Amino acid sequence: MRVLLFLVIGLGLGAAGTWYWFVPGGPPAATAKAELFTCPMHPQIMQDEPGTCPICGMDLVRKPSASPPGAPQPAASQPAHIHAAHSPVYACPMHPQIVEPEPGECPICGMDLVEQAAAASQPAASQPAASQPAAARDHAGATAQGGHYTCPMHPQIMQDAAGTCPICGMDLVQRAAKPHAPGGGAEVTIDPVTRQNMGVRLATAQAGVVHRAVRTVGTVMTPEDRQAVVNLRYSGWITKLHVAETGVAVAKGDPLFEVYSPELVGAQQEYAVARRTAGPKSSLAQAAKQRLKLYEASALTRWIDRGKAPLSHFTVRAPADGFVLHLNAIDGGRVMAGADLYRIADLDRVWVEAEVYAHDAGAIELGAPAQVELAAGQARDAKVDYIYPTLDSKTRTLRVRMELPNAGAGETRLRPGDIATVHISAQSTAADVVVPAAAIVHSGTRALVFVHRGAGRFTPREVQIGLRGDDGLVQITAGLDAGAEIVTSGQFLIDSESQLQEALQKMTRQKMMDR
Repeated sequence: MRVLLFLVIGLGLGAAGTWYWFVPGGPPAATAKAELFTCPMHPQIMQDEPGTCPICGMDLVRKPSASPPGAPQPAASQPAHIHAAHSPVYACPMHPQIVEPEPGECPICGMDLVEQAAAASQPAASQPAASQPAAARDHAGATAQGGHYTCPMHPQIMQDAAGTCPICGMDLVQRAAKPHAPGGGAEVTIDPVTRQNMGVRLATAQAGVVHRAVRTVGTVMTPEDRQAVVNLRYSGWITKLHVAETGVAVAKGDPLFEVYSPELVGAQQEYAVARRTAGPKSSLAQAAKQRLKLYEASALTRWIDRGKAPLSHFTVRAPADGFVLHLNAIDGGRVMAGADLYRIADLDRVWVEAEVYAHDAGAIELGAPAQVELAAGQARDAKVDYIYPTLDSKTRTLRVRMELPNAGAGETRLRPGDIATVHISAQSTAADVVVPAAAIVHSGTRALVFVHRGAGRFTPREVQIGLRGDDGLVQITAGLDAGAEIVTSGQFLIDSESQLQEALQKMTRQKMMDR
């Protein structure tokens, strides 16, 4: 009975197999099974024509068909000479260590294994340049200009000619070299999650006004053009002192002291004799009169012209209004010709001189508004009245001067020698492009900003910096247009990645050139 049962089963299977192979049009599976395309990341997405994954957007790849042995294989995307030289193998796109000789599923993630060839990474590397097709030579020319081919799933796979990925078998996609600023680094692409973790913040470059003020210390000074000195052109003795203290206010013409000088008495007598003997119009009388004038004693000539006797004592008067700042006269003391006896200064207006460091000197202009703040008084508005032409060789500072009135109602009098805090508005410039100072990355002799070009792409841009403002803004004179979106936080991490990408691109280009 057991032998009879095996005989019946064998006859049934033989009949079924005969029908399977001789039915018109071939086996049902072969006729019904169409070519399928699936997503390497989402194997549940399958369709009968090429396209992109509706979930992740990746290009769909051809799903290998499980044809019976001996059946003709469908045309693959790899060149024919590769299939002839190497038998196809199947690997997992996510776990390339899983390699099988036939189609199946990955035992780790369950993804369909993708067909690949072991020597597909360099399909034209062994061919000489003359034997390569024109398309390959065009790809090589594109590579020489900075382009390359890479795998969408494995961007670390890069080569200078078209082919397939040795890991997942996907067709390599041509990529152009990422733009970069000269010496500034390559373009960087960062996904939103990484950007959030890095703390990347963006701002928009726009037109604006850059304000800058220089803060320094000033000293109240006596105006040099409002000072007068009293000295004698003859020697003598002070017989009476009318102003004997410093700080006393005097008016023009007030008596300061009386002096006895034999030289002055002799000049008066000479003029009186010449006038009486030779006449007032004679050359002798005119010479004596001129001598008294040079002594600054013209009042004595008028005294003698009225017929008076020569005076033995002459009164010296104040030459201008002001305060006595210096006194070197003593009652009864001897004075020598040319000695400064009094120094009188008009303090209705005073100077405030401030010292500015050399690196700020170029930003200060004549007429720039300023504010002078005293320790014991309110602030006063002023403007830069004069900029000295030389730097102090010891302090390496530049002096600037402001002039202030000193007799305002309700204001504290400015006294020479006072110390004041000075704020000078160096510049207030309307700039075409203004960016936050935090956006500038200083790299040696260059300044960079990172421009966001959308879709998480950041490109370094070399810029030229103008005026730096106190409000945290920097003027950009070249290299950036208004409206550009720039990075203001996290740019140093982006700069590090950009420099790394640029180094990798240089290494790749050098490797291609060495080939």
